[in-house]
Amino acid sequence: PPRARFEPDDERRAIDEENQRRIDAMSEEEIEEEQRELMANLDPALIQRLLNRHNVEAGSSGQQRETAEEPRNPAETQPTEPEFKI
Repeated sequence: PPRARFEPDDERRAIDEENQRRIDAMSEEEIEEEQRELMANLDPALIQRLLNRHNVEAGSSGQQRETAEEPRNPAETQPTEPEFKI
């Protein structure tokens, strides 16, 4: 059978809702363990880009916005452990 087509915003919303349901079902300890696992296994630069993107999107939806300036030259960056903010 043909797959239902989602508009990009609809698909993003569906993924967000599923993720939120999963997070809501997790204990604080489970969330912290998953965060540690992500931090250990993903490239720190990728994590930082995802967090920056989240902060920009959160700021545009009326939540408190934190700004993070993108470095002009990637060679100037030092890998740092990003902080998760949920």
